[in-house]
Amino acid sequence: MTWSRRRCRGSVTPSRFSKIAIHGRTEMSPVWRPLLTALAIETEVTWVADARRVPPWLSSTGVPAVTKAAEQPAVRSISCASPRHEILAAVRWARRLLAQGVGAHQIAIATASPANWDDHMLALSETANIPIHFVHGRAALDSPDGQLAAALAEILLRAFRSRA
Repeated sequence: MTWSRRRCRGSVTPSRFSKIAIHGRTEMSPVWRPLLTALAIETEVTWVADARRVPPWLSSTGVPAVTKAAEQPAVRSISCASPRHEILAAVRWARRLLAQGVGAHQIAIATASPANWDDHMLALSETANIPIHFVHGRAALDSPDGQLAAALAEILLRAFRSRA
């Protein structure tokens, strides 16, 4: 099938789309390539490659490829003597960033295996009065309400027993 001017409705294309930019793609199915070519004749179409491979067939469509360099976020790592000390350094770092006006949604503290650090992170985040959200959730027993619910469940299941 060929995408003619009539099928693409090329006369209305510039009024509906002033510019078209294709982001984050490394490939496009062959069935869509003639449409891309027809659109490129009628309006400005750009293929933004995001520092990835530009497909070889793109040059035959008349669509220019723009390669955009990948973002390089600032990464900082600190090695400490113990999990508690490491969490203390991380919370101090996060607090300093918050004081400088960095949004909380821009701060992440990560580890490959968070289980060893959970208890320390929970205790120090409450001490620092910074609400920390764990990606893997929080155990119910980590809160006073969770401990109360567990105690109530224990009483309901086992009842009061005297040790006489």
